[in-house]
Amino acid sequence: MSVASFLQTIWASMTPTAYKNAIDANFAVAKRSIDNFAPNQQVTPNMTVLLDAGHTYDGTTLTELAAQSTAAIATPATGYMRIDRVVINSAGVNSVITGNPVTSAPVAPAITGGAFPVCQVLLDATSAPVTTIVNSMITDERALAAGYAANAANAANAANVNGYTPSVASAATTDIWTGTGAVVQVTGTATITSFGTAPSVGATKKLITTDACLITAGANLIIEGIVIGQSITLAANAVIDVVAITTTQFKATYSLSGSFTATGGGFTTSPQAYGYYSIVNGVITISILPISATSNSNTFSITGIPAFLAAGLTFPMHFQGTGTDNSILVNITGYLTSAGACNLFKNVTGGVWTSSGLKGMDMIQFTYFQAT
Repeated sequence: MSVASFLQTIWASMTPTAYKNAIDANFAVAKRSIDNFAPNQQVTPNMTVLLDAGHTYDGTTLTELAAQSTAAIATPATGYMRIDRVVINSAGVNSVITGNPVTSAPVAPAITGGAFPVCQVLLDATSAPVTTIVNSMITDERALAAGYAANAANAANAANVNGYTPSVASAATTDIWTGTGAVVQVTGTATITSFGTAPSVGATKKLITTDACLITAGANLIIEGIVIGQSITLAANAVIDVVAITTTQFKATYSLSGSFTATGGGFTTSPQAYGYYSIVNGVITISILPISATSNSNTFSITGIPAFLAAGLTFPMHFQGTGTDNSILVNITGYLTSAGACNLFKNVTGGVWTSSGLKGMDMIQFTYFQAT
């Protein structure tokens, strides 16, 4: 439809021809916005709602859509009434949200996420089933400005939910700047030594890993708590915050937490307890809840600690605690090796346990630096 110029109509000072022409022109100006997905009855009314032609804009693409009809809307059972809602999604496709049938005072159903409202349809079957939908049953509730904003946001969020950018595979140079989202999922186990080229100084990204990838600290990839040349091994769901110092030099901070099942060795059974870990910028803290059972060996070991927690150790990590040996309270010395083995000794390293009676450890917690 061609455009026209808007002209305020003033009956008292306009000729009849000028007044009519102004009305035609003003409707031409307003039609695109006012008639966008306007709801109304069908030419021959039935149990659907006709939506006039409309358009959507997702921030990059303008889409023109022809007139469309809803799916057939079912009548409530006789004796009930219901309000249904017609909505449009970011692609301009309509759907009907069915309300709850009641005997009086029906309430419109909530608008689902990712859609904006078009109209409500009152279906009153208190006396007889509804067989046709007419204009008097339709309430226009298009929120045009909000709807356009929702369309743009929804379309952007389809590939960028809450600022999320589709995944990037880990590689020596992992380009985290290709998408527009603030959050990037990093997949794979390759060793990362660079984050590519940032669009500007001060640009930031939040990374979430899906696998046990490695990141190596370097002159252009500064990792908080890690010296240049050393690598850290991460696991799924690690969170890395990156800021561009220059467009090719980055500062990264990271964190990761999780749990595991610790199993005691040197017992007649295999006692288990929950273990927890957290990593924040190179500092690892491991906590293991108490383990105890009947001893059948003069050794005491703990397995189940995730291997990546110990992968960077160049010498055993020693820690101390308390426990029981043949039901007598004792001090414990333990050490964790780079292979993830954890061995406990009574009193001092090398102190053996009694191979009978109750043996156990109280909760232990120890902290050490990653990649040391």
